[in-house]
Amino acid sequence: MHVFATPLIPANIREGIPTYAMRRYELAEFVGAVEKYKISETWLATPPVIAIPKSNVTSKKALQSLRQDWFGGAVVKYKSQLPLYSLLHPEARINSVWGMTEVGWVTAVQWPRKQMDDSVGSQLDGYHLWLVF
Repeated sequence: MHVFATPLIPANIREGIPTYAMRRYELAEFVGAVEKYKISETWLATPPVIAIPKSNVTSKKALQSLRQDWFGGAVVKYKSQLPLYSLLHPEARINSVWGMTEVGWVTAVQWPRKQMDDSVGSQLDGYHLWLVF
């Protein structure tokens, strides 16, 4: 996912985490790779979050390994995430990443609870938000 993924590949290689990158996103190939390699975490643009559950190549069996999906680029209301949730592992989380290029890594946190509204998350315990204009 453009510059947002830049630290992901070297960090995973350094930690020995298997990482799969597609040359180009193709829905059927993506679903097939998730099923074949039992991928547990993925980063998507907004359109696939909506399109994956609507596709006839998608099945609950194929996507059951997914536990974490990060997406960005545009908002996806919670009710529009529900079809994808219905295909993922019961403990899966779908998280919005705000400001992907600018501050994406700062906003990409594994929230302790499932986000079940249209917000991009909430303030983590122990942190204070300071806005400077």
